[in-house]
Amino acid sequence: MIGLALLIAVSGGASLAALAGAGRSATALERLRVRTKAADSAVFGTPEQIKVATSDPRVAAVAGVGFVAVLSVDDPDLFPFGAPDSDALGRTIERPLILAGRRADPARADEVVLPEGVARRVHKGVGDQMRFLSVEPEDTESEGRRPKADGPRFSLRVVGISRSPLGLAVRDQDLQFIYLTPAWRDRYGAAIGRVGEATIVRLRGGSASFGAWSRAMNPNGDAEGHPEALF
Repeated sequence: MIGLALLIAVSGGASLAALAGAGRSATALERLRVRTKAADSAVFGTPEQIKVATSDPRVAAVAGVGFVAVLSVDDPDLFPFGAPDSDALGRTIERPLILAGRRADPARADEVVLPEGVARRVHKGVGDQMRFLSVEPEDTESEGRRPKADGPRFSLRVVGISRSPLGLAVRDQDLQFIYLTPAWRDRYGAAIGRVGEATIVRLRGGSASFGAWSRAMNPNGDAEGHPEALF
């Protein structure tokens, strides 16, 4: 069975209500989703299952992301940081609006764009530096305790502050994806451990087409089990 999860914010009702109260409609939010090429789903399974799911004609764009074991000195609980497996991330999928500054240069390993909620949480703006510790691959299995941060230490310069639909639907203290650059992956990927992986998908019909796509991928599954919310 292929694991498919719809990327929606189940805890974001209050935020969305406030958004509506401020005069923004669901139509405006959907326009933002389209404009930012927002991901609709995450796919879990074997490589062959993922290939089948992402080759479906309902799928418009795909990106693989590895979640890396890095710790922000400013906020050790800040997570997750995603290292892209290709250049699709930020180009054909998950391309948020830039509220201040610019997008990170894919060829620079020392640049990062922060979601607006994360920027508020860590009190950082464009031009500020963030320092990081990391965990070596062999130390990522820590059996419930915080692992040793003996991996490479590095700094990133905040070059932009972004806004995405998912970021509007969560609180500042909730998990928000922070994406690193392809150059960061090339420089540090082999020396820093991964704590998980995901394949994110943007559907041609948006989240409205998730149910049909999910049932097509799992024809023998529970018809009432679609969609399954991830966030």
